[in-house]
Amino acid sequence: MPPAATVVGFGTGNSPVIADGTVVLLREETKEPKIVAIDLVTGKRKWEQKRESKSAFSTPAVWETPSGKQIVAAGFQKMIGYDLGTGDERWHVDGMPSSCCTTPVTADGKLFFAGYSPGDPSEKDFKMPAFDELLKQGDANHDGILTQSESENTPVKGFFSMQDLDKDGKLTRDEWEKLIKFMSSSRNSAFALRPGGAGDVTNSGVLWKKTKGLPYVSSAIVYRGQYMMVKEGGIVTAYDANTGDELYQKRAIASGNYYASPVAANGKVYFVSLEDGTLTVLEGGTSPPKVVAQNPPLGERTAATPAIADNTLYLRTAGHLYAFATKN
Repeated sequence: MPPAATVVGFGTGNSPVIADGTVVLLREETKEPKIVAIDLVTGKRKWEQKRESKSAFSTPAVWETPSGKQIVAAGFQKMIGYDLGTGDERWHVDGMPSSCCTTPVTADGKLFFAGYSPGDPSEKDFKMPAFDELLKQGDANHDGILTQSESENTPVKGFFSMQDLDKDGKLTRDEWEKLIKFMSSSRNSAFALRPGGAGDVTNSGVLWKKTKGLPYVSSAIVYRGQYMMVKEGGIVTAYDANTGDELYQKRAIASGNYYASPVAANGKVYFVSLEDGTLTVLEGGTSPPKVVAQNPPLGERTAATPAIADNTLYLRTAGHLYAFATKN
């Protein structure tokens, strides 16, 4: 398969998943979005389903339900549960971030999702500027468009190539309004879903739903009864996984952005910052949060989620791979 072409050229950000001898790959792309299941041994295609989602970066989750294993795929405007064996759509939840980056997780039979993407009309802290505002700030020759050099004086600075949809070196009103329309479809939330639903379970299947503390790129984690997530600035939010009650929302770890998802082991939860690789360790299951340790920055951009195996924590930065373990 060729590389997937995505909205604004970010590239793909999801991984294949393996379950019961099947490799499942989510292809969220502008031309032919689909989800594909392939036999792990032979490479033969087991099933394939078309999707409406043309922009998402979420890895599917495997959910063991009373009616069998399902593949859960979060995407543009909708999350869908597919039968692992046949690919048949079992249920869906409407109202998702316009560009899903985060991955659902399962715990105690339930499924959890938390995600954010700029543009939700209910959001009070962020609003995209109108095209006329951009022109006032950057349109030096007053021709009604923005070139890349002109965009340096606007909020588009650093993102021009992503907004220039036809790649002609010009940002037009039509391109900007298409982007605004796409982003304004975002519906951001964190929720827990009960198993066993069929069809539209947007209201019937959701156990609880919240809108505070939502992560953008970093996926949330369920650990010791808490659904934990981190957003920009090092703000950690924890909800009771069963009730949805907010346990805390606090700047508990190193400031900055977070792309790596938290991981947990041996009673501890590990958070790694994006810009310099500062790793903060929290005690799992406490309220308020309890910092166990905060390590010196690794000094490099760290976007990858740490991996834990054989009593070793593996951490990949932009230029190095580290392995941390107790010395014998």
